[in-house]
Amino acid sequence: MPNPHQRSVAHDIVLIAVFLAALWLPLLDSILRLDPTRLSASRATPVRMPQTFGWREWKKYAGAMKWHLQTTFGFKALLIRLHGIIKVNWLGIPSARGVLIGKDGWYFLRGERIIDDYCGWVPFTDDELGQWKQVLEAREKWFAERGIVYLFLIAPDKHSVYEEYLPDAIARGRGSTRLGQLTEFLQQNSEFRIVDVRPALREFRSQQRLYNRTDSHWNDLGGFVASREVASRLSSWFPAVRPLSTSDCSVSTTFGPGGDIARFLGLKFDLSEGHVHARHPAERVVKDASGGDLKVTTVDVVYRQKVVTECSDGEIPKAVIFRDSFGEALMPWLAQHFRRAVFVWSDEIVPEVIEQEQPDVVIQEFIERRLTTMQPENPPTFGAQATTSGELR
Repeated sequence: MPNPHQRSVAHDIVLIAVFLAALWLPLLDSILRLDPTRLSASRATPVRMPQTFGWREWKKYAGAMKWHLQTTFGFKALLIRLHGIIKVNWLGIPSARGVLIGKDGWYFLRGERIIDDYCGWVPFTDDELGQWKQVLEAREKWFAERGIVYLFLIAPDKHSVYEEYLPDAIARGRGSTRLGQLTEFLQQNSEFRIVDVRPALREFRSQQRLYNRTDSHWNDLGGFVASREVASRLSSWFPAVRPLSTSDCSVSTTFGPGGDIARFLGLKFDLSEGHVHARHPAERVVKDASGGDLKVTTVDVVYRQKVVTECSDGEIPKAVIFRDSFGEALMPWLAQHFRRAVFVWSDEIVPEVIEQEQPDVVIQEFIERRLTTMQPENPPTFGAQATTSGELR
C-alpha cells in the first residue's frame, strides 16, 4: 500500500512544478515566442522594449518597460482566462474588482460607486442639485437664444432596468438614486426636463431583452427604445418627426461571445450568450460620411471619436450629439431624423463643434453612473468658451 506521506510529498512536488512553470512561461515566451496569441491578447498596440542610451532614457525605463510587458506578455490571455475560470466558475466570485456576479447568468459593473448610488448612500446635496439645475437651465437658454434645441439624456445603468438580477445581498435603501433625485428635483423646481428613458425601457423589457447579460451596455433594441423617447421630445419642436414604432424594425438573436464584462473577467469566449439585434428595414437609408452604409457594433463597443451620418429623408437639417459608448446603439435610429448628424465622443459639450456645425439640435448623452463623479461646468464658463470666436447665429 502506498505511503500517505509519499503521496503528500508527490502532490506538493507537482504543485510546485506547476507554479514554477506558470512563473517562467512569460519569460520563456519572450525568448522563444511560444505563445501564438501573444500580441492578439492585448488590445493595445505592441510597445517595443525600451532602449537606454542616456540619463533621460534611464529615467523613463521603468514606465516604458511596463508598457512593453503589458502589450507583449506571453500567455497573458491563457493566464487571465484560467484566473477567471477558477474564481468565477469554481469559487463563484468575480475575477475583476469592478464586476458583480448577479443571478441567472447576469453580470453587472460595480465601479464608480454604482452600488452605493443604487442603495441611496451617496445622494446629491441640496447645493449640488441647485448647481445642476442652474447649469442645465443655462445651457438650454444659451442654445435657445441661438435657435438650437437642447436635449439632455441620461442612459440608465443596467441595474436601473434589471435590478431583480442583482445579488440578494444588494438591497435598495430608502434613499433615491442620483438620477431619481435629479429628475424629481427638476420636475418640482424647474421647467427643464431630462429625457428620462427609464420608464420606457422598463415597460418594453417584458417584450424583449434590452441589455446583454454579460455586457454593461444596452443592446440595439435598448437604443431603439431610447431613441423613440428622444424623437417624441423632438416632435414638440419639429412636428414632422415621427417616432419609430416596433413594426419599423426587425429583431433577431445571434449566439456569440460575451460582452465587455465577460472580457473584464477574462471569459469573453466562456460566457457566450444570445445577442439581440434590431435593424430598420424601411425606406430610410443612413450613410456615414464616406458614403457607405452606417455600420455600428454595439455588443463590444468600438471607440470612435467622431462619426458623421447623412440621411436625405431626415426631418431635421442638422444635429450634434455628444455621447459616450451608449451612443453607439442610438446612432442608427437617431441618424434617421437628421439630414446630417455629427456624433462626438465627449461627456461635455464642445463649443467648437457647435460653432462649426451650426446645428438645429444638440443632444448630450452620458451614462447614469457619471452622476456620481461628474461636476457640471460653471454656466458662465460654458457661455464664455462658446462665444470666444463669435456668435453662432
